[in-house]
Amino acid sequence: MNSLLFTGFPGFIGRRLIKALVEKFDYQDVFLIVEPSRVNQAREEISSYPDSSRYHIIMGDITQKKLGVDPETIEKLRGRVKHAFHLAAIYDLTVPWERAYRVNVIGTENFVNFLAEIGGVERFVYFSTAYVSGTLEGTVFEDELATPPGFKNHYEHTKYLAEQIVRRNMSDIPTTIIRPAIVIGDSRTGETDKFDGPYYVMIFFKKYPRWLPLPYIGKGEAEVNLVPIDFIIDATVALTGLSKAVGKTYHLADPSPMTARQLYELFCLKLRNSRPRG
Repeated sequence: MNSLLFTGFPGFIGRRLIKALVEKFDYQDVFLIVEPSRVNQAREEISSYPDSSRYHIIMGDITQKKLGVDPETIEKLRGRVKHAFHLAAIYDLTVPWERAYRVNVIGTENFVNFLAEIGGVERFVYFSTAYVSGTLEGTVFEDELATPPGFKNHYEHTKYLAEQIVRRNMSDIPTTIIRPAIVIGDSRTGETDKFDGPYYVMIFFKKYPRWLPLPYIGKGEAEVNLVPIDFIIDATVALTGLSKAVGKTYHLADPSPMTARQLYELFCLKLRNSRPRG
């Protein structure tokens, strides 16, 4: 059966990715595992989609065994899922360990086990992160998942552990792993609803008194790898339909990222140009 199973809806990436996948693969049914607190938001989002009847919200919880899904729904999904996507995770860099581990690690393990139970999945696409290598220095290749000397936060650590789980099951479930860098808005329109990361700096600039010179602290030599959401969507859809992508991992990142200093100066330039001349 030509159906899609998806977690991470109606998140920032999830909403746009769903639309692109449906346009490309024309799924007969789209099954969305949505946590209870976001069901109303998911329903509102789907109501605006063409042919909304193909979308089915399944209230679930990835931290529970079998995703908290009832047996009747599991039977309905058995053998019907062509593509499965797991995006649901805690992305907050300040998240406590217990919550990060429960959602990112146990949640991933539960989803992988769920796919094994329903069977028949032709492609499982798992969203990891380009930062699974933590504080490891040097070049890290896509086919590597080396144990780093440490991690900057619990998000990196738990995504590393989650990717280990996915990799252990790749021989049984045809899998493609996506490792995006820091995802920002659309490269053409600037559209976003994910105001974190570099957007904090832009918001600070907008509120900063215009009569004060903008300060800069530190050397700013660290690279900041930003990738627009449209690039992530286009690449993911292409890899989903690529047979040789099975068993592979892909870094979706900027090969020539700016440094923190360069990014700061770019923000300053844009801010100066946007201010009215007196």
